[in-house]
Amino acid sequence: MTQEATRKRTSFSGKARILTSSSWHRIALAAILILALLLAAWAFVVAAEKASLRWLLLGAFVVGLGFNIKMLQAFLVLPAFYLLYLLAARTTWRRRFLHLGAATVVLVVVSLSWAVAVDLTPTGERPYVGSSPDDSVLGLVLGYNGFDRLLGVSFGSSGESIPAGASGDRATAPWNSAIPAP
Repeated sequence: MTQEATRKRTSFSGKARILTSSSWHRIALAAILILALLLAAWAFVVAAEKASLRWLLLGAFVVGLGFNIKMLQAFLVLPAFYLLYLLAARTTWRRRFLHLGAATVVLVVVSLSWAVAVDLTPTGERPYVGSSPDDSVLGLVLGYNGFDRLLGVSFGSSGESIPAGASGDRATAPWNSAIPAP
């Protein structure tokens, strides 16, 4: 084997190692969210074509599942989906608003089901909610996966502002208490 072929082979294998299990996890979650939102889009289109409450509720249910996959990212499509149904469904305005209200109830119930179940479980009987500032899913949804990403700022345990991507206050993080100091 020539030296150049060896270098190309080594370079390729080095690049392949860059995709760690964490990277694959993020990619898989994004792909599952995309699938869920495509299924929801299909359900909303059929709901608008047929003015069907059943299809509308199915679309809201699937977006709620998407929320449990990637949280607030799943809700980015909701204004377009709701507007589609509101403007395209061939039924009375009153019925459109009632249908969208029912869909919103389904969306909220499905979206919050996992968060409520986790937050109602005593903290000593469940794992720490990773990336949350206060070991709660609601803190994770509104903080780390919500406004922190929107504003590009995080808040440390003592309330100090930490730019996105900075290490933060890791010395007092709950996961570090289980690891003995060197």
